[in-house]
Amino acid sequence: MRISSNQYFAVESLARLATCDGARPYPPELLADSINRSLSFTEQLMAELAEAGLVTAARGPHGGYYLKRPAHRITVAEVFRAFGELDTLDDRPGGPQNLSESEIDELGGTNLLWEALNSYILLFLEGVSLADIAAATNNEFSDPAGHTLH
Repeated sequence: MRISSNQYFAVESLARLATCDGARPYPPELLADSINRSLSFTEQLMAELAEAGLVTAARGPHGGYYLKRPAHRITVAEVFRAFGELDTLDDRPGGPQNLSESEIDELGGTNLLWEALNSYILLFLEGVSLADIAAATNNEFSDPAGHTLH
């Protein structure tokens, strides 16, 4: 499984949003600084996540981003899917145990092993939520000035 830079920064950004209490939006400038990306990149990333139904934007001088659903209801696999469909062996009718001989031959040698491993990774990521990632961090995220963003 290849993780694109958009997928990586999307998970990183949403994990930061998951640490907020939701009382106020996470400012785009702070989000861009926290993921070490430009404001335009961050806003484009957030637009894609909004289109996927994962975030919502609040406009205006005190605007920013919120998670559209509670962090425990958004999985890492769902974030990855916002940037393209994820293919796994399990997506095939009947799952990997029902591959035809020609499909096995197509995959050839160790490719079958890597395809199966990819399927298990994606299955694992279906069970990892943004809340899990945010809770797993031992320290709170803070803005560049050192203010806690909770």
